[in-house]
Amino acid sequence: TAGSIRETGRSLDAALEGDGFFAVQTPAGQRYTRAGNFTLDSSGQLVTHDGSLVVGERGAITVPQGGEISIGADGTISAGGQTIDKLKIVRFNNPGTALAKEGSTNFILTGAENPQDATETRGNRVVQGALEMSNVNSMQEMVAMIQNNREFESLQKSISTMMNDLGRKISS
Repeated sequence: TAGSIRETGRSLDAALEGDGFFAVQTPAGQRYTRAGNFTLDSSGQLVTHDGSLVVGERGAITVPQGGEISIGADGTISAGGQTIDKLKIVRFNNPGTALAKEGSTNFILTGAENPQDATETRGNRVVQGALEMSNVNSMQEMVAMIQNNREFESLQKSISTMMNDLGRKISS
């Protein structure tokens, strides 16, 4: 599920509102992510935090030096007032079965479904200068972890008691 959006003020940060994913090119092939904390590498290509190339409609996105970079709500990237490319944003009818987690922020296709172009009309909008935060409720997860730990300890005591009883019956 989508997390809340927090403004960062960085021109290369981009958050997605809606159910879309950014397409990125890794050494292992095309992957999908919602992490929009982009940077420029030494050759001016737009990359993710782990160095994967951000994919546009024309392939890898190269930003010329100089000029203010802007990212439109539809994913259009401009520098110095000139359009460079448009982010490739895709969506899936059922991302839970279409994608499998790979690494900390990337997803890989499972083969259950092909990506579809995500359009603004489906609620997908890019927010420049913002990032999507985690969708995990830390307090809820902490309570679940404590409950799991208690259940584990209870089962461990039961097994220990059973093994002790079995040991006494064998030695009798």
